[in-house]
Amino acid sequence: MEGWSFTGFINIKGVEVPVPEQSKRLNMKFRKNGGAELYYPYIENGVPKSYSYGTLYIGPGFEQLTILIYEIQEVSPNETRRSWNSETGFVLSAPAQNREEALQIKTDLMATPAGITLAALEASDE
Repeated sequence: MEGWSFTGFINIKGVEVPVPEQSKRLNMKFRKNGGAELYYPYIENGVPKSYSYGTLYIGPGFEQLTILIYEIQEVSPNETRRSWNSETGFVLSAPAQNREEALQIKTDLMATPAGITLAALEASDE
């Protein structure tokens, strides 16, 4: 999937992305691990800002998907960041009838064809 891109809108029922309506169009580029960030840059009162919802992974033929939903973490009293944690993070996967199926889809989509996990790829990029 590396080198793939997606430009358009992704709407998730029950999720409101807190950016101006004209900034909800995504321009996603997929990395070598198969993931692409749901990243929304925008301008507010002349100041560049951004919002990140999570990381999207899509399976071959677009038959499966997983989104690792970012949580807000306080870095300091004046600074927060959004990230995902494998121990406590939320995952949206489809199609899944239950939690076990959702987690299996996540596991399958986050592994490369060689069986290297996302964590190993991220460590090798540093």
